[in-house]
Amino acid sequence: MTNDELRPYPTTGPTAQGGLAPHLMDYWYVVSRHLGLVITALVVTLALSVYALTRKATYYQADVTLQISDPMEQSRSLTSGSGFSNSDIFVDPIQSEIELLSSSALARTVVDQAGLRLRPEAAGLFRSDLWTGGWIAPTVPPGTRYELVREEDGSVELLGPDGISLDRAAAGGTLDAAGIQITPAVGAPVGRHGLRVPSYGEVIGEIQPNIWAESREGTNLIDVRFTMLDSVLAPSIANVWAAALRDLGAERVREHASRDVGFIQEQLDSARAQLTRSLNAIRSFKESEAFTSLSFEEQDLVNEGHRLADEVERYEWHLSVFRALIGGMEQSGAEGVDLVRFLAELPADANPEIRMGATRIQEKTNELDRVLTLDLKTRAHPAAQALINQIGLLEVELLAAVRASIGVTEQRLIQASSDLADIRARQRAFPALANELQTLELERELDQDAYQYLLSQLYQARIMEAAAGPYVHIVDPAETSYEAPRGGRGYLILGTALGLFLGICASFFVEYLDRTVRTRAEAEGLLGHPVLGTVPEWREPEGQREVGKVPRLVVRDPFERAGEAFRGLRLNLSFLHVDGRPVKSILVTSPGPVEGKSTTSLNLAATFAQYGERVLLIDADLRRPVVHSALDLARDPGLTHLLIGSAEADDVIHRDVIPNLDVIPAGPIPPNPAELVGSMVMSETLGELERGYDRVIVDSPPVLAVTDAAGTAGFVDGVLLVLRSGHTEQRAAERTAEHLGRLGVRILGLVLNDIQRRVQEENYYLRYHARYGVDSAAQESVKTATADQLRGALAKVRLR
Repeated sequence: MTNDELRPYPTTGPTAQGGLAPHLMDYWYVVSRHLGLVITALVVTLALSVYALTRKATYYQADVTLQISDPMEQSRSLTSGSGFSNSDIFVDPIQSEIELLSSSALARTVVDQAGLRLRPEAAGLFRSDLWTGGWIAPTVPPGTRYELVREEDGSVELLGPDGISLDRAAAGGTLDAAGIQITPAVGAPVGRHGLRVPSYGEVIGEIQPNIWAESREGTNLIDVRFTMLDSVLAPSIANVWAAALRDLGAERVREHASRDVGFIQEQLDSARAQLTRSLNAIRSFKESEAFTSLSFEEQDLVNEGHRLADEVERYEWHLSVFRALIGGMEQSGAEGVDLVRFLAELPADANPEIRMGATRIQEKTNELDRVLTLDLKTRAHPAAQALINQIGLLEVELLAAVRASIGVTEQRLIQASSDLADIRARQRAFPALANELQTLELERELDQDAYQYLLSQLYQARIMEAAAGPYVHIVDPAETSYEAPRGGRGYLILGTALGLFLGICASFFVEYLDRTVRTRAEAEGLLGHPVLGTVPEWREPEGQREVGKVPRLVVRDPFERAGEAFRGLRLNLSFLHVDGRPVKSILVTSPGPVEGKSTTSLNLAATFAQYGERVLLIDADLRRPVVHSALDLARDPGLTHLLIGSAEADDVIHRDVIPNLDVIPAGPIPPNPAELVGSMVMSETLGELERGYDRVIVDSPPVLAVTDAAGTAGFVDGVLLVLRSGHTEQRAAERTAEHLGRLGVRILGLVLNDIQRRVQEENYYLRYHARYGVDSAAQESVKTATADQLRGALAKVRLR
């Protein structure tokens, strides 16, 4: 019979190649098997993180608070009482200023204004240790070296790159030379101190990451923070940075206003030229021959019609201006009306009280805006309330004057419209000339309107240009610096993450280097033989396990998990057949020593005996026999005597060591054990012994260590190969299977011994057994039972 006939399922496919696809728990068990390595890596990285934290230099922070207002707010209050704010159409003006604050262009300005392009060469020496103020010209090339010399009497001297003195000053004086200016610190250390000029890029790269800004939610305030090693210089740089942002914003507003003025001026010049052309066209028409051939009456009618049309248009425009003012003031008060534009459009012959009232209201409104915006007062403040009441009284007076002017203007409009209608009725007699002249007049009126509009816009733009100022205000400048947090939590979190990462990587690397057989899937995929039993690891009670003895798991405690594993092995072997008959003689061996073959032999024999079969256990390991020690039997006489013919079978068989189990110990160790167990005598002896028993279990030496097992394996029905999980090398297992295969030995199957709880594939069985095991009281009664009571109990167990 071939080995393939003994395999209950194919040796190829997913099962043979390692079982199911890897599960997340498979990776977890890899880590858990090397938990000590992970913990070691974690402890080392945490220790390094703590060390790095203690060695970290102390940084200092300085805080500045800025307020961002509308860039056009001041000028708008002088030109318009309503309209959209520039901040209303920006995507996010506050965030825009924050981004501008960290720009390289602004950082370069800070470098120049704070004199940061000059630094001490000595490590650990700050700028504030040597000077309180310094400046260096942008034209000084990077890499230029100066030397600051301080004498015992407090005097200081500045030496140039060539060592020549550039300037000398008494204590408290200022050193001033071409392209450099330094105010030495009073407490500067005595001696020679080298100074170096770094490049802009180097300095900007150092300070730019140290500026931080964040807006306060629901306000237009920005908190700015600057961090550096120099505690004295940090507040100064923070204030310089804030001032640079303020000045840059003011410059941008002025440039924007100047561009507006220039553009409007260009358009106004173009409109003035167009208006001049329109006037010249009318003059040319009136001076033409066709116009002068009219009668004096017709000419007077034309002139009178133009005069009346101008009056009607002027009165209508006056009314529209007055009514717009009344409507705006009735709806939202003086603050909702563009009084500047009203004054610009107000006729020169209008009631002086109207112009005076509008001017006074505009002045009070501007004063109220300054109280609310610059002085940061609320509308409920007494000063603001007083201004509001004054504006209200002026509004009443202005409305009264405007309504009176409306009445007078309406009467004049009615009269002028009536006169114009009469004139036009008389002009119908010469429509052609009148129409041409009206066309020219219409073009002139359009050009005049465009010119007036652009003139008012130029007026407003010039006001905005003159009123342009900073819209970034320093609310709370930096007065001093304070020690910045060391960020210990970040170091510890980073160390923990890095330690876990390195530990896990090391676990998988060690797992990759581990070439032992660990799981059922690995064993079956590697050797191509089924695993008939998996035996979990166990722990012997203290003092019961001695060196060289094999524990009797099944006999001592039949409820032990390992005992259940051996009963499962017995069940699997009961279903195997050789040449149409059940497997009767089994040789138990392993690739190497200390892999559990004797343990398996003893407990397998005990489980067969426990289930009513007559079993003979033969200790054929004539090199290191242990069966007699495990069962407390005498080693002599034994198998050696039986094979050399110095004893009969009845003389060497120990009957009923436990019920139904007989044992033949090894006997004395012969000088030629391989020849003895591989002889025909051994074959004949096994044949005779098989006739008297249901099962014959042979414990033999390891296959790779000696040749004894290979010689005996041909005399039995099959071999049971024991592998120790996490101990047996894969190559050793492969060589053992190949060696037995070349000899034509039948390998019945594999036993995977000493399965650890951390082996995920086999851990399911262990957990299920723990849940469905015998209760603790029953286990304790078995553990405390005497040997005679146990043997009596086992004798009653039979398979019918």
